Amino acid sequence: MIPAVSTRSSVCSVHAVRRFLGLTAASFLLVLAGLSVPSVTAASGSQPTPGAQLLSDALNAAQASGSMQFVVKTTENKSTQTLDGVVSAPTAGETLQGGQPLEIDLIGGLIYVVGSASALQSALQISAQQAAPYAGKWIEIQPSDAPFQLLAQDLTLGATLNQFAPQIGIRTAKTQTIGHQKVIPLVGRPSNLPKGTSGSAALLVSAKAPHLPVGGSLILVNKTGRLSEIAVFKAWGAKVQLPTPTGATAFSTVLG
Repeated sequence: MIPAVSTRSSVCSVHAVRRFLGLTAASFLLVLAGLSVPSVTAASGSQPTPGAQLLSDALNAAQASGSMQFVVKTTENKSTQTLDGVVSAPTAGETLQGGQPLEIDLIGGLIYVVGSASALQSALQISAQQAAPYAGKWIEIQPSDAPFQLLAQDLTLGATLNQFAPQIGIRTAKTQTIGHQKVIPLVGRPSNLPKGTSGSAALLVSAKAPHLPVGGSLILVNKTGRLSEIAVFKAWGAKVQLPTPTGATAFSTVLG
């Protein structure tokens, strides 16, 4: 069930981590849900800053590559989860390991989900009674099923990268060497942060054209605590092939 291309010892998208982990700081969830998609378009009659232009180039190169693998470590106060995944339209795979294990695969236009009862309850927005019999069993989600669009929107390159792309005060920091590779940090702040919450975001891109993202970080702090995410991006352009789960139960059956 675990193809070598996906390196799925633990996998999931950044959006999915926040939605499925049930992080204790509810205010952080509201903040994260409100973060907008990065915009690096210059105002009318002006030119983008070098940092904004490089960010735009990096995100465009990422979309052009079509696929990648990623690893994200999320720490909220004293709770830590690690995930990694593969994303490639129209195929993607994410698996979360921790107290509430969960795997989500997009294959052939259908989404397949398997996990603990509590993870299924959160991911599919079903009751505990509905989730319990299907813990550890594959569930098939059709495009017409209610959870499909919510899950599918996270299984994209953009959903994964945008969380780490700064949106305000975008600037380049000093070139660094990470894993024998020179990278340029693009740093700044997320937008739409409510009063009382501070935050910083950074996307590390290759110093060499086409400047594909290599890593990222996101930090949010408010009176309830601190949330941080560290990401590594790799295997850009690698072909993604995932096996279709067998014996999956239709979501309509789960609903009863």
